[in-house]
Amino acid sequence: MPTSRGGAAAAILNEALYVFGGEGNTGAASAVFDAVEAWSFETERWSSLSPMTTGRHGTGAAAIGDRIYVPGGASVMAFGAVDRVEVFVP
Repeated sequence: MPTSRGGAAAAILNEALYVFGGEGNTGAASAVFDAVEAWSFETERWSSLSPMTTGRHGTGAAAIGDRIYVPGGASVMAFGAVDRVEVFVP
């Protein structure tokens, strides 16, 4: 995975594993990532995608239909609950 992190969310959709956010970002005051990365089962390679609007950790991800939903989580490492659900369409 290109970005080393903990507390990330992940879901599988259309032959790819998508990983969202996480914590341990030493380059941000919040220590939280907004990164979205995908592993292609076909090419066996990682790619970096557009970041989430709200970086977060401590959440989950669910693939439903052709979308991935990333609800809630926290916008600051150990604090900062998020009241948003983001919808990702690859």
